[in-house]
Amino acid sequence: MITGIIAEYNPFHNGHLYQINKIREKLGDDTNIIACISGGISQRGELPILDKWQRAFLAVENGANLVLEIPAVFSCRSAQHFAFGGVSLLHQLGVVDKLAFSTEYPDINMLCKAASIDISAHKDKLQALLKQGASYAVATAQIIAELTDTDANVLKEPNTILAIEYLKALKALGSSIEAMPLKRIGTAHNDTEAVGEYASGTAIRQMVSQANNDKLSKVVPESTLKLLSQLTSNDMGA
Repeated sequence: MITGIIAEYNPFHNGHLYQINKIREKLGDDTNIIACISGGISQRGELPILDKWQRAFLAVENGANLVLEIPAVFSCRSAQHFAFGGVSLLHQLGVVDKLAFSTEYPDINMLCKAASIDISAHKDKLQALLKQGASYAVATAQIIAELTDTDANVLKEPNTILAIEYLKALKALGSSIEAMPLKRIGTAHNDTEAVGEYASGTAIRQMVSQANNDKLSKVVPESTLKLLSQLTSNDMGA
């Protein structure tokens, strides 16, 4: 069994480790995991806190078997392009059985229904919402929510947006890869506070900027902490 993951690992934290462990818990310890990650520039168009080689090292150190780079033409763009780039990479390998991803709403039936909706068929409604000041993502989420009887707030969550785009990409490519949604645990995508042993990438990057290694030690694996500690020491001139 070979399972793919699409991620940024900016940086690799306990939530990512949980995902890898959960995949093997469900599929078996002999499951091979391929992680597709962004390279030198993040999806936001920023420099990652660790370079791609360090992030690949951390992924392998914590359970991935292979790490591949998503081309920048996909990795620095919208969720739609980011998802398509990662899925396309896994699809073209020709050996991947499943695509695992974490989402706030891991109901595969709802996600598939949402992914099947052609937003262009609802352009009048879309234009009306955009004229009211809604962003494209918010307007799209509202339309899908109405058509699927789903909470629009759920559909606005970054990981749910990506989950839907993964399914769209799998369909567009005619891929035989099976989607495997997992329940996202811990904090929300952009939360700045940790919850127990979990924290968002945003919160962790903030901890690094504050050289708060005590907090970092609770929310990242030891291997990540070691690299981040070196980073904070260098920044402080040590």
